[in-house]
Amino acid sequence: MTTKKIFRYWFVLAVLAIGFTAVSCSDDDDEDNNSINWSSIAGSYTGTLTMSMQYANLTFYDQTIVLSKGSNNKAGLSYTGDCGNFEFTSVTVTENSDGSYTIDGEGTFNMEMSADYLEKFGMSNNGISTGTMAGYACTVSGTIRSKTDYNLTLTLPSVMGGTTLTFAPAAEE
Repeated sequence: MTTKKIFRYWFVLAVLAIGFTAVSCSDDDDEDNNSINWSSIAGSYTGTLTMSMQYANLTFYDQTIVLSKGSNNKAGLSYTGDCGNFEFTSVTVTENSDGSYTIDGEGTFNMEMSADYLEKFGMSNNGISTGTMAGYACTVSGTIRSKTDYNLTLTLPSVMGGTTLTFAPAAEE
């Protein structure tokens, strides 16, 4: 090979190397919440919480769940009310084509088995230790269309043969 051909070979190789190293990765991992209109969905939601389980169905009125802005399309979701409490720190929020938002996540739901609680709902403790707080694995999913149009379902598979909590706006009277 001549010197000119060797030079051309190395020049082309250098240009290709520079071209390949200049290509950057997308920044999908660095979403900045631009796709979520947090002002329309973050905040307090007051409604009815219905607890459905193998042995009973209970309804709790005037319960409040709070959805707080997070980062990278994640949000916090918390509740403290008549049937326990939970705080999910990383719930996924996805905007749908119709302008609604889908909520999905998992965490721990804490319930207290107090004698007052059991008596309030006409249940006996059947040997269950009362006065202690117990945490149960829980998933949440649902849709938020507006502050007055939403439906969230929490599933606790290990509580009383499987328990479902449904949170929705209070029915119009």
